[in-house]
Amino acid sequence: MHTQCKKCFWGLIAWILFLVAGAGQSVAQAETYAYVSNHRNNTVSVIDTGSNKLVDTVVVGTYPSGMEINTARNQVYITNYGSSSVIFLDTITNKIGETVPVKTCPSNIALNQSGDRAYVSNFASNSVSVIDIDMNKVIADVQVGVNPYGIAFSQSNMRVYVANFESNTVSIIDAATNKVSGSINVGKNPFGVTVNQEDKRVYVANYGSDTVSVIDTVTDKVIAQIPVGKVASGISFNKTDKRLYVANIVSNDVYIIDTTSNKVIDKVAVGTSPVGVSYSSATNHVFVANYGSNDVYVIDAATNKVIAVVGVGLYPIGVIAE
Repeated sequence: MHTQCKKCFWGLIAWILFLVAGAGQSVAQAETYAYVSNHRNNTVSVIDTGSNKLVDTVVVGTYPSGMEINTARNQVYITNYGSSSVIFLDTITNKIGETVPVKTCPSNIALNQSGDRAYVSNFASNSVSVIDIDMNKVIADVQVGVNPYGIAFSQSNMRVYVANFESNTVSIIDAATNKVSGSINVGKNPFGVTVNQEDKRVYVANYGSDTVSVIDTVTDKVIAQIPVGKVASGISFNKTDKRLYVANIVSNDVYIIDTTSNKVIDKVAVGTSPVGVSYSSATNHVFVANYGSNDVYVIDAATNKVIAVVGVGLYPIGVIAE
């Protein structure tokens, strides 16, 4: 090859490699994480969802329980059951920011779609605290049923659905007025709650009756009861595949429900006493917090197979994944 041609050839190769490298950087996925509340040792474990490795442990309040992610503000909100507060965790630095006092024994938390309101179920005070995220303070306390636990926000009708463990009901809060607008009878000891915004459905895992109640949010009526495993607890929705994941504490498994037919299509054995469950749209994985074995199982939603087990703190009860 002529000397000048060689220079052109290698120059072209170098330019192509530069472009390829640049393209690889442009399409590289942002790092995403799952957060696990360890009820016994008052910490939150941070898992890199790309590698399924534990990357950090953050000391929070007493008996951390439910969590919610606000991606727009780079924050995770953590309810502290024992210290009656909600802690704001900065997801960039993994440092604790604001602490907002709420009522007694806050269990779970839900955000509205705009991310400026948080709703906290207070198990021992039979109430829901409404937090203004901009002001970092409670602006309303709403009385609901007995021992509220699971909670979810429905964007389609601007309502909050609250599972009342001892009342066997779901309270409906109008987000515009912060007033209870209705109550729905569900199964025994309703625990976890999640929303299918597109199809206008709310799903409630019933701890005491081993079922999932399906609520039509247009009529606020139960339209189906789906049998699942023993002692249903956490519940999470995959909107892409229309799949529901239900953690069952005693049968040590996760049931997978096709929400188009309301039928169980698979079940996956996990660790001991799974409570929390969260679907990650970023990775198409399901993260399951096992309270009894102090670990998180990672399920590939494409195959319904366990692909990783991550050791975390003591008594992991909640998990939320980006």
